[in-house]
Amino acid sequence: MLILTAAPANAAFETPPPDPSTSADPKSVQAALAPTAVTTSPAGFSATGFVAVSGTRQPGSSIEVTLTETGAAICTVGAADAENWSCAGPQRLPNGSDISLTATETPAEGAIGPGTTTVDVLAPPSMDGSGSYLTTGLVSGSGHPGSAVTVSIDGAVDPNCASVAVSATAYWSCNVSAPTGGPYFVRSQQSADSIGGGSLSDYSDVRQVTVDRDAPAAAVITSPRSEGRIVGPTIVISGTGESGSTVDVYVNNVPVCTAAVTNGSWACDIGDHGQGPHLLQALQRDPAGNFAVPSEQIRVYFGPREAGIPPLSPAPASPPETATPTPDASPEPEPEPAPSRDDADAAPLLPASPAVHDWSAPAPGEALTNWGTPTGFGGTLSTFTDSVRTPWYSSLILGLAFLSLIALPLRLLASALRGRLRLPRGQLTGRNLHADPAADIPRPINPWLAGAVPVAAAAGLIVLTGGVEGEVRYLRLALAVSIGLAILNVVGTAFLTRLGSGWTGTSRRLRFAPIMLLAAALAALASRWTGMDPPLVAGVLIGAVFAAATPVRPRAIVNLIHVGGILVLGVLGWIAHGILGPVQGFWGSLASETLATLCLAGLGSALVLVLPIATLPGRVILEWSLAAWVATVLLVGGTVATVVYPNALTGAPLPWLASAAVFAALSLAMWMFVRFVEPRAAS
Repeated sequence: MLILTAAPANAAFETPPPDPSTSADPKSVQAALAPTAVTTSPAGFSATGFVAVSGTRQPGSSIEVTLTETGAAICTVGAADAENWSCAGPQRLPNGSDISLTATETPAEGAIGPGTTTVDVLAPPSMDGSGSYLTTGLVSGSGHPGSAVTVSIDGAVDPNCASVAVSATAYWSCNVSAPTGGPYFVRSQQSADSIGGGSLSDYSDVRQVTVDRDAPAAAVITSPRSEGRIVGPTIVISGTGESGSTVDVYVNNVPVCTAAVTNGSWACDIGDHGQGPHLLQALQRDPAGNFAVPSEQIRVYFGPREAGIPPLSPAPASPPETATPTPDASPEPEPEPAPSRDDADAAPLLPASPAVHDWSAPAPGEALTNWGTPTGFGGTLSTFTDSVRTPWYSSLILGLAFLSLIALPLRLLASALRGRLRLPRGQLTGRNLHADPAADIPRPINPWLAGAVPVAAAAGLIVLTGGVEGEVRYLRLALAVSIGLAILNVVGTAFLTRLGSGWTGTSRRLRFAPIMLLAAALAALASRWTGMDPPLVAGVLIGAVFAAATPVRPRAIVNLIHVGGILVLGVLGWIAHGILGPVQGFWGSLASETLATLCLAGLGSALVLVLPIATLPGRVILEWSLAAWVATVLLVGGTVATVVYPNALTGAPLPWLASAAVFAALSLAMWMFVRFVEPRAAS
């Protein structure tokens, strides 16, 4: 049997399937493809430090971009069908020239040749500090080593900081030329010849800079006092300064502790430095970094006095150098040990600073604008703490010295000179007992207006005790002194003597007392010539006069109320002045100086009022009762010693005691001559 087989009609045209053994090599196909493309924007130079990276690829591939030099990853782009790719957002690149980037493409079939590109990068420099800060004029930051930084203030290049070199440690700093004031808007740029052809970077972040080139006033050590003594396990040094500043305390010219000034006061524990004499000094620097001149160097004693220890001689000191340290600066040397007692006299001085500005003189134009600058009047008044530390017997001794060397001899001298001095009507001496009848008592047309003139004169004398310069702040001081004197005369004299007269059932009138103005002048001149600090001043210028028929007892009671009221006002002024503390500004200074006047003029006037001469209250009180007068003198003298001069016994009082002793001896000699010698010679 025959069987036939037919082929399909198109069999002659069918293409046979490819032979796998003869197919092309995939690697050879990929080798023919172009490498991955990568570009940056900006293409040549980035002034911000950021670049946008993009390119092209084979569909379905993923991209990884790295730094060519280090291999650090910059960004990764996932696989997608799109040929174009880009990194997500701008990429931060390091500063430098020809920063090379490599883009590596990874398709499913294998790797394709990577693509590379280069770009110059120089980001803006950084600036130290927060958004706003206080400085002496120094601005600093970090930048690209070897580049130059340009600083602009309020949009203009500062001439002092037009080309500031950046150190190898990336630090830069410069002192701008802007004067004290602000805030100024400060920003910076940097450039390098090898990067971007010397093009400037973008600006840094803006800083609001307030420049303060004015050194603060010297810190004041208020406790302990000069020539004072501290006995106890804890030795705390305290004082006053500018709020916000920092105070370094030196013992024998060696720094021992640092304290912050809060509400105008500072204090720190200096530790144990051995018994005996030591030199204390304080150095203040404000928040901007300005150093004040060192405080006055004072000598104090720790522990009970030891025999055989030579006294220390205070040495002049200068403020430390204020050169600004940089990261390249060598480390500070170790502090030298404190000098021993044997070489205390040769104690090293504080490091000196060249070309120190004289901050004692007002800046140009400041003399007419410093209404709120303190004058220092009353700044050395003791505090309540200082007075508590004063030995209890100190006030008694000084009160007895005032009684025996001043008050009693003055009474003897007045008795000896009675009738020998011919004075016009309205004389400075005399006795209330011999006052004119009531009809003859002087009656000024306007006692308030008549009292304003001597008050103004006394205010001028008090202002002059501390020295006056051509600055408007002394006008404020004159106003404060006038207010304090007005309170003493109106409240302490007019009001209280009226109350006393009503209580005793007597009639009194007020009269200007020329002897009080004379006492105010003498006290002011003595304080000025001798440099007494605080000064001894007087300001009560009116007194009560009575008819001749008025008994001595009610007159003495009214005068006791007068003296007591003035004394109480002075003590209240002292307490309020200590509570108020250091102040700044017009109103604070006005209040502080008014309280200081109330204290100093009140206590000084009380000292004068108890003297037993002329028409002063002390004369009337002595005529009534010797015991009452002695008690009053001791109370007033002791109070003044406690409040104003708590360290008088340890503050070299020998010259004053010697002068008072000479006065007492001369007064006694004059009285004895008139009382005994002259009558015998006449007979």
